[in-house]
Amino acid sequence: MTTFTWRIDQLMAEKKVGDLENVVVKITWICEATDGEFKTHIAGFLPIQLDQGAPFTPYEEITEAMVLEWVNARIDKALIEESLETVIQGNKYPQYIYLPVPWSQS
Repeated sequence: MTTFTWRIDQLMAEKKVGDLENVVVKITWICEATDGEFKTHIAGFLPIQLDQGAPFTPYEEITEAMVLEWVNARIDKALIEESLETVIQGNKYPQYIYLPVPWSQS
């Protein structure tokens, strides 16, 4: 069974936006898929815009769980995991293989 591990790799912040400091503007995320010895991953980034009407969380108080919620609200998590599962299954049960050319075998 494939397990998926989501993590935040990096946050990019704008130093100052009005009276606010260290405002996150880009999130770099990674999703890793593992099934026994088979592993693959995909990375992506997500631009973030400051919502002037929403409460602002200071940078020092941001948690990985919070940022993962921001990411999951804006991407198709199921599609990403499905794509990684396809890669894992293709590696486990390959449809195509490379064979040596028959005329070069002794």
